[in-house]
Amino acid sequence: CKNRNHWALTYDDGPTQYADSILDLLKEKGIKATFFLVGNMYIPASSSEWTRIVKRMYNEGHVLGSHTFNHNELTKMSSQQIKQEMQQLEDAVYKAVGVRPAFMRPPYGSGNGNQTVMSTLQSFGMTAACNWYVDPMD
Repeated sequence: CKNRNHWALTYDDGPTQYADSILDLLKEKGIKATFFLVGNMYIPASSSEWTRIVKRMYNEGHVLGSHTFNHNELTKMSSQQIKQEMQQLEDAVYKAVGVRPAFMRPPYGSGNGNQTVMSTLQSFGMTAACNWYVDPMD
């Protein structure tokens, strides 16, 4: 985060069966989060449950990001395969809420610095891939 003493709360790999409980708690505490969504992991994007949860996330003011459709390691994929993963997830999110993800986090934290991955993400209008960081000093 740009501002000192600010931090970002992010979730990967969802939605999951725990999404409603997480969203209830975030709502109760007045906290907004970024959800990096996948389309085919715990709940398939083709299901009404996936759509319902993604709509709830969006309607409650959370940020929706891409974590690819199938959660494959991007550094082991061709540019065309990466594009397909990205497009499938973007289309699913757009179908659910009418917007496309503004952010992307590569599965397994891989891809930052990889020329194929980064140039492919840029073709989707993304200039950076969000990675995760855990500070064990708190």
